[in-house]
Amino acid sequence: MMNRRNNKILIIGAGITGLSAAYHLKGDYALFEKNRFAGGTASSEKVDGFIFDKAGHLLHFKTSWVKNLVEKLISPVRLDKKRRRSWILSKGIYTRYPFQVNTYKLPPAVIKDCLLEMAHAQVSDARNKKPADNLRDWILESLGSGVAKHFMFPYNRKLWKTPLSGVGIDWVDKFIPKPRLDYAIRGAVSDFKRGFGYNRIFFYPSHGGIQVLSDAFCAGIKEKVFFNKEVKAIDISQRKVRFAAGETAYFDTLISTMPLPELIGLIDAAPPALKHAAGRLKFVSVLNLNLGIDRNSISDKHWIYFPERKYVFYRVGFFSNFSDNLCPNGASSLYAEVSYTDDRPLKMDDTQVRERVIHDLRKAGILSGRDRVLSEKLCRIKYAYPIRGRNGLVKSIDDFLRARGIYSIGRYGGWKYMSMEECMLEAKMTADNINNNRLGF
Repeated sequence: MMNRRNNKILIIGAGITGLSAAYHLKGDYALFEKNRFAGGTASSEKVDGFIFDKAGHLLHFKTSWVKNLVEKLISPVRLDKKRRRSWILSKGIYTRYPFQVNTYKLPPAVIKDCLLEMAHAQVSDARNKKPADNLRDWILESLGSGVAKHFMFPYNRKLWKTPLSGVGIDWVDKFIPKPRLDYAIRGAVSDFKRGFGYNRIFFYPSHGGIQVLSDAFCAGIKEKVFFNKEVKAIDISQRKVRFAAGETAYFDTLISTMPLPELIGLIDAAPPALKHAAGRLKFVSVLNLNLGIDRNSISDKHWIYFPERKYVFYRVGFFSNFSDNLCPNGASSLYAEVSYTDDRPLKMDDTQVRERVIHDLRKAGILSGRDRVLSEKLCRIKYAYPIRGRNGLVKSIDDFLRARGIYSIGRYGGWKYMSMEECMLEAKMTADNINNNRLGF
């Protein structure tokens, strides 16, 4: 049994959110992680000389504070600045991302449809219509039915695997650019190279993959991080956590970064109505296939979006274009993402998905028939994209937890679409709040 007095604050999960919370806490705390390594989905693995991230994890900074923190943590590893090279492949043509302001070279009828309907949408929006409260309506009202038909609807349906009218929009203003009409016109008649969106500039470690950030956090708190500790039950009346091996730890305050439905499922005393609410939370899972290829420079792009159903993946990214140090000389590396849900599962096993991905990479012209796969790593991310709807389920769960001294935070704990920077900031704010309360401020 763990010492009750030394574990006043318990943190569950050593992903970026949990690590940041631990890093900023003062006093007695302990961080527990069910895996043997830190990072969660923001982790990397070396396979046959290739370094594969579990999924594409790039750093986008809106605050100099987080950027400075990351640079300080990972030093002497360099944080490289990259100007995004992302594209969309549709109708057999590559167009720059974002689609809504880069329709140049698409068929004239498509360009006309997109521009006219965007103009109509912007005029309608100016008439003070009732604001959209779901992704489908937001796309139509913000970008028009042309952009919706030719990219936004097929791509987002392929990603979310759920009716877009049931997807909340608390994240769209941060992640989906809503361009001025004159910019859309310019991007229809010329190769408009102006960057739009939060990810037009991104940063990535020069060596080691995204794992170096998780490891750097751990280095400063290593005596308080415990691995291979899977939580099996949480007793909120006794303020106690029980682990799979039978150990227990006590807490005054609990910070959880595990997926919200799983957290509620572990709390025996959670009311049935709350457990039912947690069971209604929807999410998108992702199968990520990482490949090492025996050819240098298989693409000049950072990542490509695939809205069309003839390709099984919705996005392909190129690790070797994030950093030259992620693969051996003369080779390239990439990842292909395939989404699914409980309601719309993949109807292929892992071997069949691998074969389909490689087939479609060749169909898209990314791989040639002569390319050989030197290394590969397939992983499934169950809770890749939490889906927030319009029913207030998350708030009711959060209210219950906060009243009992439990902070469920981050992308999975807070059940919201967040960047790594936002996860680090929310964790710091949570830690600061706990620090101030404990010190009597």
